[in-house]
Amino acid sequence: MVAKDPPLKKNDLIVITGAGGFIAGAKLKRHNDLNAPRGVAGRNSDNTFIKSVLGWEPDTPLNKGLALTYKWIREQYHNRKMGWRVVE
Repeated sequence: MVAKDPPLKKNDLIVITGAGGFIAGAKLKRHNDLNAPRGVAGRNSDNTFIKSVLGWEPDTPLNKGLALTYKWIREQYHNRKMGWRVVE
């Protein structure tokens, strides 16, 4: 997903998607294993090239895009469980 927001850290994403009830309303518990391998601190997208070639840049905030995506996936899941055909 491409969004217009600045880079996020893991804990920020946890708050947006779950613990804050923003999207899924899931109760997520944070556990940081200090002995685990460490990856990059965050991920972000440099959209300069997209804007220069296409004249377009994302205008959807990450939390809104994630909420819409979560809703769509949830609907697909429930429709599939009901035996309905999904994603045509």
